[in-house]
Amino acid sequence: FQIAVLCTNLLFCVLYTQAGFTGIAVGSAFAGVKPVCEFMTFNFAMQAIDQIINSAAKTLYMSAGQISCPIVFRGPNGAAAGVGAQHSQCFAAWYSHVPGLKVCTASSVAGLAAAERMRVAGLIKRAAQRAAAVLGAAAVASRC
Repeated sequence: FQIAVLCTNLLFCVLYTQAGFTGIAVGSAFAGVKPVCEFMTFNFAMQAIDQIINSAAKTLYMSAGQISCPIVFRGPNGAAAGVGAQHSQCFAAWYSHVPGLKVCTASSVAGLAAAERMRVAGLIKRAAQRAAAVLGAAAVASRC
Protein backbone atom coordinates (compact mmCIF):
# COMPACT_ATOMS: atom_id res chain seq x y z
CA PHE A 1 0.00 0.00 0.00
CA GLN A 2 1.04 3.58 -0.55
CA ILE A 3 -0.36 6.83 0.76
CA ALA A 4 0.06 10.35 -0.51
CA VAL A 5 1.37 12.92 1.94
CA LEU A 6 0.82 16.60 1.28
CA CYS A 7 3.58 18.78 2.69
CA THR A 8 3.10 22.48 1.93
CA ASN A 9 3.06 22.51 -1.90
CA LEU A 10 4.67 19.11 -2.40
CA LEU A 11 3.03 15.71 -2.66
CA PHE A 12 4.98 12.64 -1.60
CA CYS A 13 4.08 8.97 -2.05
CA VAL A 14 5.31 6.91 0.88
CA LEU A 15 4.86 3.32 1.94
CA TYR A 16 1.93 2.79 4.26
CA THR A 17 3.76 2.23 7.51
CA GLN A 18 2.54 3.66 10.78
CA ALA A 19 6.05 4.54 11.91
CA GLY A 20 6.76 6.22 8.56
CA PHE A 21 3.73 8.45 8.20
CA THR A 22 3.73 9.28 11.91
CA GLY A 23 7.37 10.33 11.67
CA ILE A 24 6.56 12.53 8.67
CA ALA A 25 3.65 14.10 10.56
CA VAL A 26 5.75 14.74 13.69
CA GLY A 27 8.58 16.21 11.64
CA SER A 28 6.20 18.49 9.80
CA ALA A 29 4.74 19.62 13.15
CA PHE A 30 8.27 20.56 14.27
CA ALA A 31 8.50 22.66 11.08
CA GLY A 32 5.31 24.59 11.91
CA VAL A 33 2.64 22.60 10.04
CA LYS A 34 -0.32 21.47 12.18
CA PRO A 35 -0.93 17.93 10.89
CA VAL A 36 -3.71 15.51 11.81
CA CYS A 37 -2.28 11.99 11.72
CA GLU A 38 -5.01 9.36 11.40
CA PHE A 39 -4.73 5.67 12.24
CA MET A 40 -7.15 3.01 11.03
CA THR A 41 -7.38 1.96 14.70
CA PHE A 42 -5.21 2.95 17.63
CA ASN A 43 -3.94 -0.62 17.81
CA PHE A 44 -1.85 0.26 14.76
CA ALA A 45 -0.47 3.30 16.59
CA MET A 46 1.60 0.84 18.64
CA GLN A 47 3.81 0.51 15.55
CA ALA A 48 4.54 4.26 15.82
CA ILE A 49 4.81 4.47 19.60
CA ASP A 50 8.35 5.89 19.51
CA GLN A 51 7.31 8.84 17.35
CA ILE A 52 4.17 9.49 19.42
CA ILE A 53 5.75 9.30 22.87
CA ASN A 54 9.45 10.08 22.51
CA SER A 55 9.19 12.63 19.71
CA ALA A 56 5.76 14.30 19.75
CA ALA A 57 4.93 14.17 23.47
CA LYS A 58 8.32 14.81 25.06
CA THR A 59 10.04 17.27 22.73
CA LEU A 60 8.46 20.38 24.27
CA TYR A 61 9.84 19.37 27.67
CA MET A 62 13.18 18.09 26.39
CA SER A 63 13.78 21.35 24.51
CA ALA A 64 12.87 23.53 27.53
CA GLY A 65 9.83 24.85 25.65
CA GLN A 66 11.78 25.83 22.53
CA ILE A 67 10.31 23.22 20.13
CA SER A 68 6.59 22.55 20.06
CA CYS A 69 4.79 19.74 18.30
CA PRO A 70 1.28 20.93 17.34
CA ILE A 71 -0.12 17.61 16.12
CA VAL A 72 -3.34 15.63 16.47
CA PHE A 73 -3.37 11.83 16.34
CA ARG A 74 -6.83 10.44 15.70
CA GLY A 75 -8.64 7.22 14.94
CA PRO A 76 -11.07 4.73 16.42
CA ASN A 77 -10.08 3.34 19.81
CA GLY A 78 -11.66 0.39 21.57
CA ALA A 79 -14.46 -1.75 20.24
CA ALA A 80 -15.66 -0.62 16.81
CA ALA A 81 -17.90 -2.09 14.16
CA GLY A 82 -16.24 -4.60 11.87
CA VAL A 83 -12.98 -5.13 13.76
CA GLY A 84 -11.91 -8.28 15.51
CA ALA A 85 -10.81 -8.76 19.08
CA GLN A 86 -7.19 -7.99 18.19
CA HIS A 87 -8.22 -4.43 17.18
CA SER A 88 -10.62 -3.69 20.03
CA GLN A 89 -8.39 -2.61 22.91
CA CYS A 90 -8.88 0.88 24.32
CA PHE A 91 -5.58 2.71 24.75
CA ALA A 92 -7.03 6.00 26.04
CA ALA A 93 -6.12 5.34 29.70
CA TRP A 94 -2.65 4.11 28.75
CA TYR A 95 -1.88 7.18 26.64
CA SER A 96 -3.29 9.50 29.32
CA HIS A 97 -0.38 8.51 31.56
CA VAL A 98 2.21 9.76 29.07
CA PRO A 99 3.61 13.17 30.05
CA GLY A 100 3.11 15.63 27.21
CA LEU A 101 0.04 13.99 25.67
CA LYS A 102 -3.54 15.17 26.01
CA VAL A 103 -6.20 12.57 25.35
CA CYS A 104 -9.73 13.41 24.30
CA THR A 105 -12.33 10.79 23.53
CA ALA A 106 -16.01 10.50 22.80
CA SER A 107 -18.20 9.83 25.82
CA SER A 108 -20.76 7.69 24.02
CA VAL A 109 -20.07 3.97 24.17
CA ALA A 110 -23.09 3.00 22.06
CA GLY A 111 -21.91 4.97 19.04
CA LEU A 112 -21.54 8.50 17.92
CA ALA A 113 -24.81 10.33 17.39
CA ALA A 114 -24.81 13.48 15.28
CA ALA A 115 -24.37 15.77 18.29
CA GLU A 116 -21.50 13.63 19.60
CA ARG A 117 -19.78 13.69 16.19
CA MET A 118 -20.00 17.48 16.15
CA ARG A 119 -18.52 17.64 19.66
CA VAL A 120 -15.64 15.34 18.66
CA ALA A 121 -15.06 17.43 15.51
CA GLY A 122 -14.90 20.51 17.74
CA LEU A 123 -12.41 18.80 20.06
CA ILE A 124 -10.19 17.90 17.12
CA LYS A 125 -10.41 21.45 15.75
CA ARG A 126 -9.46 22.92 19.15
CA ALA A 127 -6.68 20.35 19.58
CA ALA A 128 -5.21 21.33 16.21
CA GLN A 129 -4.93 24.92 17.46
CA ARG A 130 -2.76 23.87 20.42
CA ALA A 131 1.02 24.00 20.48
CA ALA A 132 1.34 20.46 21.80
CA ALA A 133 0.44 16.90 20.86
CA VAL A 134 -3.12 15.66 21.26
CA LEU A 135 -4.32 12.11 20.97
CA GLY A 136 -7.94 11.49 20.11
CA ALA A 137 -9.43 8.15 20.65
CA ALA A 138 -11.29 9.33 18.14
CA ALA A 139 -8.18 11.79 18.88
CA VAL A 140 -4.81 12.25 21.13
CA ALA A 141 -2.66 15.45 21.62
CA SER A 142 0.45 16.55 23.45
CA ARG A 143 0.16 18.75 26.50
CA CYS A 144 0.02 22.51 25.95
